[in-house]
Amino acid sequence: MAGSGSPQVVMPPAPPDESRPEAVRKTQAIADALIQLGEHADPRRVAEAVKLQAGIDLEPGEVAEIIATMRERAKIAPGPDQPPPENARGNPS
Repeated sequence: MAGSGSPQVVMPPAPPDESRPEAVRKTQAIADALIQLGEHADPRRVAEAVKLQAGIDLEPGEVAEIIATMRERAKIAPGPDQPPPENARGNPS
């Protein structure tokens, strides 16, 4: 993505027609590779895994930017109109 600025990072699940399908695929492919390789995997290894598994050719720098954005967004709590994650609810018994 040389010369086009920062990559568009889309956190799945994305509502229909809200995000480019290509951006969703990239983000999901990187997330899948991180699950397999570990949270602190080298961006070059992640890019190689994405190429092999999803057929998406990414530069390690783009992978690093997407990972950084994913980590930053993971720190942000859901808004007040969002329900808590299912496993965050108290035990009713």
